[in-house]
Amino acid sequence: MSTLKKQRLKYTSNDLKAAIASNFDSVAAGKMYNIPSSTIRLHREQPLLGYKSTGGAYLLSNEEAHLVSSLQLLPEYGFECTTELILNFAHDYMKSLDHTLTPGRKWFNYFTERN
Repeated sequence: MSTLKKQRLKYTSNDLKAAIASNFDSVAAGKMYNIPSSTIRLHREQPLLGYKSTGGAYLLSNEEAHLVSSLQLLPEYGFECTTELILNFAHDYMKSLDHTLTPGRKWFNYFTERN
């Protein structure tokens, strides 16, 4: 007998916050942010719930995509993309976006898995 394992959606806490705050209904917001509509409804009904995310992302999807594209340009300018360089680059980028969190090794591991 085979069992099917349900695949979890990966989304950031920032995406969840944006989906909850959006003017879209939960189904449309769920499709836009790749979050289950039931999760959005639950958080809208119970605003005191914490924001859990999958994958340890600190950035919105579009912010992370911009970071990735910027990092991809570095080798063209003679930079070797080491872990430390990526962490420093990400820290400076997040700081420019007024994020207060500092990316560390755990963030880096999730970031490389996602990208």
